[in-house]
Amino acid sequence: MNNFIPNDLVSIIMPCYNGGGYLDAAVRSVIKQTYVSWELLIVDDASTDDTPRILERFSDYKNVRVIRNEKNLGVSMSRNRGLQESTGRYIAFLDSDDTWSTDKLEKTSDDLWHPEKLAKQISQLQKSNLSISCTYYDIINENGIKLGNKRTNTQRITFKDNLRFNQIGNLTGLYDCEKLGKVFQSNIGHEDYLMWMTLLRLSDCDVVSESLASYRLCGGVSSNKFKAALWHSKILFSYLDLSFHKYLFFMATYAFNGVFRR
Repeated sequence: MNNFIPNDLVSIIMPCYNGGGYLDAAVRSVIKQTYVSWELLIVDDASTDDTPRILERFSDYKNVRVIRNEKNLGVSMSRNRGLQESTGRYIAFLDSDDTWSTDKLEKTSDDLWHPEKLAKQISQLQKSNLSISCTYYDIINENGIKLGNKRTNTQRITFKDNLRFNQIGNLTGLYDCEKLGKVFQSNIGHEDYLMWMTLLRLSDCDVVSESLASYRLCGGVSSNKFKAALWHSKILFSYLDLSFHKYLFFMATYAFNGVFRR
């Protein structure tokens, strides 16, 4: 018997730096959720554009809270600040950050959620009795035109599955912190991946087999795959405590997927 309640609070962590033209759409994609029990914690990472003015539009929303960093701390530390002040049972992430993504080495502006994202994830978690959830997601361009779709290879992601390559898109991930505790991010490359791997040691991840979010790609993909491989290597070897043979195997798997899954 599970103890999920339909109106359990979801804390949504949104780091924001110079969100500019896409910030409004990202916030409104949360406001439009059919699941109504949520709080949105927007961490303005010392933006220098019109981000503060845009955020003023949401000052009348009691469940939208803006936290401002006095100086630029970066995406991982900004997420951690929002996480520290979160009060919900569930933790989810949505970015609005005009920076180079350390996870994908791509220029991003914001993520968007589809209206039924939270409702479908929490409903399915209730049935699976797991503590982590993710969904498929679309990739769109600056104009909202769909460029592709990201899916998982399995409907239940294990720690071992995710060693091969990251299957949990951070914009779709959600976890039960009452069961798993709050997991803070380290200030390293691929910080999202390390966080999800830490959580996957505690619970498998249930997959909603539907695109319920959109990842906006602006500015193209970086060719610096060598830097990404170094980040991944450090996590496997230094943070996940794999044996040397397993480290070599999963680095080879990562390299293979890096070539053929782009």
